Amino acid sequence: DWYATSGHMIWIGDRTRQPDHAHVEYCRGIKNPLGLKCGPSLTPDGLLELIDLLNPENEPGRLTLIARFGSDKVAEHLPKLVRAVKKEGRSVVWSSDPMHGNT
Repeated sequence: DWYATSGHMIWIGDRTRQPDHAHVEYCRGIKNPLGLKCGPSLTPDGLLELIDLLNPENEPGRLTLIARFGSDKVAEHLPKLVRAVKKEGRSVVWSSDPMHGNT
């Protein structure tokens, strides 16, 4: 098993979460808890693809989804993601980013 020792939870940014890019590939290979920033450009299908890549065993506590929509976009985008995750039975932790994208 491999762990990133630079931090406990390693997170992937909203602009660096492409499934075929290095950030996602790196995080797939480590056992640390992971965070994934979710912004307005993320689709429900895109989120499910990332969840399957980052938490293929559907391990509770492995993946935290960090909402960063801003007050003007959260009502339009977040419910679609929550419904998709719930419908597919994925185990995630939901969090709000208090520092970025939510002011």
